[in-house]
Amino acid sequence: METLDCYTAVAVQFEPHVVYKRKQIEINLNRAIEILDSVLYSTPNAKAPAMEVGYEPYAPVKLVAFPEDFLQGFTMKADLDVHVNEIAIKIPGPETDRLAALAKKLNIYLYGVALEVLPHWPDRIFNCAFIIEPSGAIVHKFHKFSPAIHYEITTSPHDVLDEYLEVFGKGKTMLQTLFPVTKTPLGNLGTIICNDGYHPEYFRAVQRNGAEVIIRPALAEPGVTKGWFEFTNRAGALATLSYVVAPNMGGVVSPEAVRTMMAGDSMIVDYDGQVIGRLPFPGEGMVSGTIRLEHLRQRRADPSRNFPSLMRTEVLREVYADPVYPPNTQKKEAIRTFSEIYKRDTRHLGVIEKLFERGVYTPPKNWRK
Repeated sequence: METLDCYTAVAVQFEPHVVYKRKQIEINLNRAIEILDSVLYSTPNAKAPAMEVGYEPYAPVKLVAFPEDFLQGFTMKADLDVHVNEIAIKIPGPETDRLAALAKKLNIYLYGVALEVLPHWPDRIFNCAFIIEPSGAIVHKFHKFSPAIHYEITTSPHDVLDEYLEVFGKGKTMLQTLFPVTKTPLGNLGTIICNDGYHPEYFRAVQRNGAEVIIRPALAEPGVTKGWFEFTNRAGALATLSYVVAPNMGGVVSPEAVRTMMAGDSMIVDYDGQVIGRLPFPGEGMVSGTIRLEHLRQRRADPSRNFPSLMRTEVLREVYADPVYPPNTQKKEAIRTFSEIYKRDTRHLGVIEKLFERGVYTPPKNWRK
């Protein structure tokens, strides 16, 4: 496959309206399409779509990424049934079809994240990242692996692990099934979503499957989480020698939260962990960065500080030998209301206690079971 060695990636910082009824998705979808119509102007070398020139910019816009929940916002006021019947979508479906038309028109790879209902689990929702190629086809899907246990009622593949592997894992390894990577002319594209990025292992998982550009969208709260979004993006990029494209919500229009609770700071990070593009403020916007694929591959061929090539996997297998968070916790029944969300709490599941028993954690003086 011939690759495009130099192109521009764009992270869109979006301000969605929170959706409670299906027809409200149209508000966010229409705004996303308006933004896409101007995305070619997000970089200094942009040329107007109608301009008659006999050349392309040296780094044409080829990858555009929206943040987590850009079509639906985020609510803790709707139970699972409302999410399934009114908020979640099918992918592909009417919404992604409209986005696909823009991807085709602009000749770009378009990335987004939406709450999805899967045919095999019609009474659950999954948080799905998807990539649309310039032909309009969806070529990549990933389901968020570690939902924030106190804020999300989405099902993780790990919550129904045995079934998930049976449905999606035929002819593939577990790692390939759970952390897929798609080969494209823009390099090997992989993704993790928001809370996944607080686990270094998940950056490593997609990189071990060959990822060169890792897209890590979020609805993170940079002011609340004390810079976690930045330093996990930078650490993930450096540890895997990968580009990280990280669009975050710039705000949210909702009766449940202040508008700038999701306060932006979208960024693009290079394979040396350096921020090459950033929106260090809330609000709607776009940030671009140049992806130099051949440079990345040359960097990975150099053994100096080549961290992925220095892994002592024999020891690491022992580090991860004992299970921590149990699989298949929602095999029989999904969490249906936010009042039940305690059921996935690690203390409720006895995980914290087991870490004390193993000597991994030392209990505080006031510890009570």
